[in-house]
Amino acid sequence: AREARQAAVQKLLDGGPTPLLAGFEHAGAKLQAVLESLQEADLTKVALHPRGRTPIGAWIGMRILGLSAHDWDMRQPHETHTHLSPTAVPALLSAVPELQGQLLGLRVAEGLDGMYTLRADDAAWGFAIQGKTVTPLQGAPRECDVGLSTDAESMILLTVGRAEVAEKLHSAALTITGNVEQGKQLCATLFRAV
Repeated sequence: AREARQAAVQKLLDGGPTPLLAGFEHAGAKLQAVLESLQEADLTKVALHPRGRTPIGAWIGMRILGLSAHDWDMRQPHETHTHLSPTAVPALLSAVPELQGQLLGLRVAEGLDGMYTLRADDAAWGFAIQGKTVTPLQGAPRECDVGLSTDAESMILLTVGRAEVAEKLHSAALTITGNVEQGKQLCATLFRAV
């Protein structure tokens, strides 16, 4: 499926801007039609997303995240310092804890047991991990085994696989407190490209 998807993407890219935009518009319209056809009972069903199996109800909120990330993708090769749309960042950041919980739930393996606090600018949230069970926490825990801290844009780009952990750690845009090795393992699990 990934190879077929990549071949279709490459075909659009090779065609230049006009077919690329037409393909994006066509695919967006098809997805919108599906989203509009959903009934409440459909929202808990799981569907395949490039980042893993995801409840259909989450796709609706992920749409703004996807559009913003793809906007960044298109501008990034041509702009020296590409940033996410500043008007979208607050909405995107509000969706990140839930998305991270879903990603961790799909990816977590043994060895990450503990309490985690994640901070992006003034926002903070947490997760408790026990075995393969991930429990989102209301707010950030007072005490944690690992703390990750960065700016909002970096947290978003890391979560959607558009930024490199090593680069963010090297530049000190991302810091790990507490058990650093466990923090690096969390980063490798959570912040990986599709």
